[in-house]
Amino acid sequence: MTRTPLVSAREGAGRQGRRHQLPLGELHYAFSRHAAPALTVEAGDTVVVETEDAFSGQIRTKGDRRDRSSVPYSNPVSGCDLHLGEPLEDQTRVCRIEDGRILWDGRRTIPYAPMIGCIGTAPAIGSPTCFPAGDYGGNIDLRNLTAWATVYLPVSVPEGLFDLARERHLPGLRFESADEIGAVGVGRSMEEGIATAYSRLALWLEEDYGWKRWEAYSLLTQVGRLSLGFTCNGIAAARVPKEYAAE
Repeated sequence: MTRTPLVSAREGAGRQGRRHQLPLGELHYAFSRHAAPALTVEAGDTVVVETEDAFSGQIRTKGDRRDRSSVPYSNPVSGCDLHLGEPLEDQTRVCRIEDGRILWDGRRTIPYAPMIGCIGTAPAIGSPTCFPAGDYGGNIDLRNLTAWATVYLPVSVPEGLFDLARERHLPGLRFESADEIGAVGVGRSMEEGIATAYSRLALWLEEDYGWKRWEAYSLLTQVGRLSLGFTCNGIAAARVPKEYAAE
């Protein structure tokens, strides 16, 4: 979910950054250039945001059930990964977190690493809801967009949301961690999303790291890494360790 636009950004080089608090308030379920900014910041500022979870707080205990008739909702008639005659399960799993790991079931644990599932900028055309995704961002659900990650988003409208790409047009969402860079692809299928992600990462290596395009593709076939995001939106992220990116 999102408060669209969450933040309006302005130039502010050479100044001491301020810290802003954005408390929980009205929730918006679209990335719209028509919504008034909840906050205006300048380069170097820090924003602490309070928001709800993906179900707007509907699930609090093991006995809670999701209200599919209200936003955020899924199509009550069909789903992107359901087939005719396939049963719908109505159950809630509440997992405990202990020592930095999620107790997934009686036998498995997985690392606890919260992510920002829905993030983006207001597109120049339309007002997409928080369910789909595109080059502007949206419902990404990539585990790489987590603590200490740097996210690069295209800016399509003046002062639109996170102003991290004012210097040039970006072909889509990019991110960077301490040891990796990555590019996100969105497709009508997961296969298309994966191909788009790797193409965009190769172009990034060409633009910023001095690689020849086809040599970059060849490199990624050997050391490239892949993360899968929201299946219905064909979200994939191609990644490469920084040690290989530098020519």
